Amino acid sequence: MNMHAEEIIEKAKELKNKREFTEPTQKALQLQKEFLKLYPYREHPEEIDLLDPQKLYSPGKENYFFLWIEHKLRGLGTIAIGSAKVGRMRGIK
Repeated sequence: MNMHAEEIIEKAKELKNKREFTEPTQKALQLQKEFLKLYPYREHPEEIDLLDPQKLYSPGKENYFFLWIEHKLRGLGTIAIGSAKVGRMRGIK
């Protein structure tokens, strides 16, 4: 491994434990747990068929599916409805 790569790895290790990075990540992971309780499609994919238009998109109401995907889970990455843009943040898979 060259010196430049070693420096990058060392800097990444330093940043990993900084509070300014760990707190948003922990909050994002907690929101992900809440989302998975509301929408348990990983364990029960057959329930996807139960999503009706109101559960998918209902501006002004809390907890509709796309509110979570577009806004509440933004700390994990982004998907913009109506756009081809996709991004992942903080290395969360």
